[in-house]
Amino acid sequence: MTKNLLAILFGFFISALLFAAAESFFRINATFNFFSYPKRVAFFDFDQVASKKLFLKLKDSPAYQWEPLGPSDIGGLQRSDLDLVEDGFFPCCIGRREPVKSGTFHSSLIDPRTKRVVSRARYTFDEFGRRLTPTSSDPAYNLLFFGGSFTMGQAVDDEETAPYRLGLMRPRAQVYNFGVAGGSANEFLYELEMDPSPRLAGIPNRKSLVLYVFIESHYDRLFCPSLCVRQEHNWVINKPYYVRSGGEIIFNGFFDTNRKFQNGVYRLFNASALFGFFDIVWPLFYTEWHHEFFADLLLKAKVKSQQRFVDSDLYLVLFPGASHTLGKKLKSASEAKGIKVLDYSELMMNIVTGGKFEVPLEQHPTPVAQYVFSYLLNRDLPTYE
Repeated sequence: MTKNLLAILFGFFISALLFAAAESFFRINATFNFFSYPKRVAFFDFDQVASKKLFLKLKDSPAYQWEPLGPSDIGGLQRSDLDLVEDGFFPCCIGRREPVKSGTFHSSLIDPRTKRVVSRARYTFDEFGRRLTPTSSDPAYNLLFFGGSFTMGQAVDDEETAPYRLGLMRPRAQVYNFGVAGGSANEFLYELEMDPSPRLAGIPNRKSLVLYVFIESHYDRLFCPSLCVRQEHNWVINKPYYVRSGGEIIFNGFFDTNRKFQNGVYRLFNASALFGFFDIVWPLFYTEWHHEFFADLLLKAKVKSQQRFVDSDLYLVLFPGASHTLGKKLKSASEAKGIKVLDYSELMMNIVTGGKFEVPLEQHPTPVAQYVFSYLLNRDLPTYE
């Protein structure tokens, strides 16, 4: 018994020494950058046949004439090498965020060395923080978009966003764009639960289609893993914190104030130079529990939207090219709970857009990609004339 205990203690001692040595090595490496860890590249089994077919169908649209401001080779620039010039504010109207000011502003990414504009966009928001969409002269139903920057249309002009284009395709639908930079499902539910809800003010209580547009990063924004207490992601920690209690999804304050112990553990985790070198995030992966929780949160959002709008329905929409792995898991869990899903995750957007999926250095969809998305939604969503 004593020998076994000594062996265990010796094992712990040796492990501690090895960990301390590794920490020292990687702290030195972080200063002098002797080694770098190659980033993993995920491989997805996209439907290339369907992608090529859709491209051939749409490639003659004027939207495909869009070209980036600079050449495709930007000389090895990173986004951090650019100057962001803004004359206004991105919309931040959910929870404790500062409400956006209505009006129009512009945003540009500029190479400070050459003074060349890499990308620019014009943003217009109404007094409720909703991005500009067409006004229907004879609306038969509402079409409400919720989501993050892909939904809002970061890096593209007002008229180039998918909600705006869909409004042109459906003159009997009054479209509202509630997308916000960094938006997430917990903010979506929080906004529906608010009473009163500032951004929902003035929307007629009539038949409505409510769309939650999903991309993979929404998991991190809903569950706030160790990633969200890193300095570059600490805006996530201000989001609403939902927990499961008695089988119900309930609001439990905000991550920064109501989850302090776990946040402290995560900060200790992030302090490790070893974990930082290999970019290890805790939890290591999302499980069935997380998928079920996400789906239950959407189900509660569906109930809340039905309470606000007569005869409404909620759709989970998997954005093409940005929702292939976790989106499939969320789709399965959501459909099991009766939530309707539009799944575009198998489309290979570099094929569908003719190589014009992302605005250079922005990592956001181009006007071409936004047009493709609006086309798919117009094709697949029900109409009410």
